[in-house]
Formats: sequence, structure tokens, C-alpha cells
Amino acid sequence: MPRLGVAGNLQSMLRRRWIVIATLVWTPLLSCDRGQPRAVIGVVFGSPEAVRVAQAVIAETAQEGEPVILLQHDQRATPSPDLTFRRAEWVLALPDLVAVVGHEASGSSLTAAALYHDAGVPLIVPTATTPLLKGKPGVFPLAPNDSLQGAFLAQFAAHQLDASRASVFFVTDEYGYGLRRGVVEEFVRLGVEVIDEVPINTSSNVDAMAAASLARGKPDVIVAAARYPEVWDLARAVQARARDVRILAGDGADQMPDALQRAGAAADSVYLSVFWHPDVADSSGLVFIHRFRLLTGRQPSAVDALVYDAIMVTVAAIRAVGPDRRRVTRYLERLGVGRPGYEGVTGEIDFRPMRSRPILMIQSHQEETHVVYQP
Repeated sequence: MPRLGVAGNLQSMLRRRWIVIATLVWTPLLSCDRGQPRAVIGVVFGSPEAVRVAQAVIAETAQEGEPVILLQHDQRATPSPDLTFRRAEWVLALPDLVAVVGHEASGSSLTAAALYHDAGVPLIVPTATTPLLKGKPGVFPLAPNDSLQGAFLAQFAAHQLDASRASVFFVTDEYGYGLRRGVVEEFVRLGVEVIDEVPINTSSNVDAMAAASLARGKPDVIVAAARYPEVWDLARAVQARARDVRILAGDGADQMPDALQRAGAAADSVYLSVFWHPDVADSSGLVFIHRFRLLTGRQPSAVDALVYDAIMVTVAAIRAVGPDRRRVTRYLERLGVGRPGYEGVTGEIDFRPMRSRPILMIQSHQEETHVVYQP
């Protein structure tokens, strides 16, 4: 893929004829040559800013004779399996569909994967971390799974924070159970005592549950296999009672800057594992950051970078082999196996079973986050 310059008016790029983005409504390209092949990528995810940046880059790098690549974007939340099915059915009905990027969560990705597989549509999953996606035909997860992330959190607690006692809070869904399992298994291996395990959900009184857990025993660290806002409410509750206890959490809690504002002074007690951060950006990452900030006025998050990479590796596949579902699937399967990996913003991308993807530890300081540990 050619290196991209940072100059140019991104807004004008969005009006070029090569690409269109829509939310829930199919909008045809009136200016396209009717004889030119088209390839639709269904993006079933939030992060509209990352989609807009990808849209601009696709427009800028389009070559004569290539398929016209269209992004169709459904950014609704997925609170139930029923809505997940409806979203999958919507995207599968799109004309010229070649691949899907999504869904947001582990549970919704697992639910939808079977539908896409039956239709022969490859699914590129930016952020879902369940190990159950591993090895599913036609499914290509970018993020490290819960077992790897859980082991990373436990190792950081033991080796970097010298923790010997830990409590674990976890949400009662696929993400929480999976991350908790990875953390606890690694704590057992490392000889760290788990003194309390506390299930929580979005309606829990986190303050009361934190107080009760600390009364049962004070740990060196609390690992929160949870999301925003529960992790940050937990940090505030713990810091009010035990200022020396540190909170470790996974990627699901990464919602900046809202998280830092919600936790207030307690935010500095939280260590967060993420899969990318602007601090570690290489040259292509710096270009992405520049484009993203020009378009949105803010720094990109790890989720933004992963969504962008998921779209762009799919674009690379379509440009290499054409708008054919089977060929695109085969192209993605062979990345790193007889074909070089794709150089993405978040690192080299391939989908080998034993591949290694980066996990970083970040911490807030003066209302900003920075990488504090990189294996």
C-alpha cells in the first residue's frame, strides 16, 4: 500500500466519487461508471470518525481500473442478540457486499459470525477479544484475546507492582467472564493469592460493593474485568477507602476523555491495557493521527486505530484479488503464511493462530494518558 501524504483537504476527499458512507440507508453513487465493478464493505461498528478517515484514504489512493470500494456504516449499539441478528441481516442484504467489519463486542461478534459464514462473507473483527472467535472459518479478529490480555494484566500486577494479593471484579457477560478467567489462571500460575471475586453489572452499586470487598480483605491490586463506566466508578470508590490499592483493567474501559473526567483524581490509580496508543505510533501511525485530528479535533483511541486497520486490510485484499468473497477470504488467511503481513497502524497484521499482537499498559497523568509499560 503506498505511503500517504498528510496534505490535502479531507473534506473535499469525502465528496469524491470513489466512496460513499451511509448509516442504515443505501445511497448509490450516481457518478459511478455503471460498468465499473463495485465492492461493498459493511461496517457494523461505532467509531464513525475512524470510518470517515478510512473513507478519505480510500478516495485518495484509488487507482484507475480498480473496483469502486464503498463503505456502508451501521453504528447502532448492540444491546441484544435480536438487534445483532437484524444488523447482520441488514448488511447481508447490501448489493455487492464483499466483507464485513464488526461487531463491537465479543457476544455480538459470536452471534453474527454464523450468519456471515453461512453467506460466505468474511468477517474482520476489530476489537472483540473472546477466544471463541479463534479458528472460526472466515472470521479474522485483530485484537489479542481475553486469555492473552488477562495474562498480561496478571503479569504486570505481579512483576511491575509486586502484588501478592488481588481481588477481581468482573461483569457477567462474555467479556467479563473471559478476561476474569485469563487473569485468575495467570495469578494461580504466578502464586498471587486471589482473595475476592465480585460479579458486577451496569445496575450494580459499585461503591457499596467496593466497600464490602475491602472489608473482607485488602488486596494489593484490584483487577476489573469490566468496561466504562464501572471501572472508573470502582476506582473512585476504592480510592476513597484505600488510596494505595491500584486498579488494573482491560481494553473495555478505554473511553477517553470521559473516563478521566468521571474518575477525577482517582484516575491516576488506574492502569489500563490497550492494543495501541499514539505514544508508540510509527510513521504510518503518525500520518493516521494527523489525519484523524484534522478531521475530528481529537486524538484517536486504540478502538479508532483498530477499526481503521480492519477496514484498510480489507481494502488491501479487495484491491489485490478483486471483489470476490472467496478470494478476499483466502487473501486474509494467507497473510503471514506465504504472503507478507499487512503493515497497519496498530502493527503488522496477519491471522495466524499463534501470531503475537501488541498489548500496552497506559496510565493517566495530568488528564492525559501515556504508555508506562511495553513488553
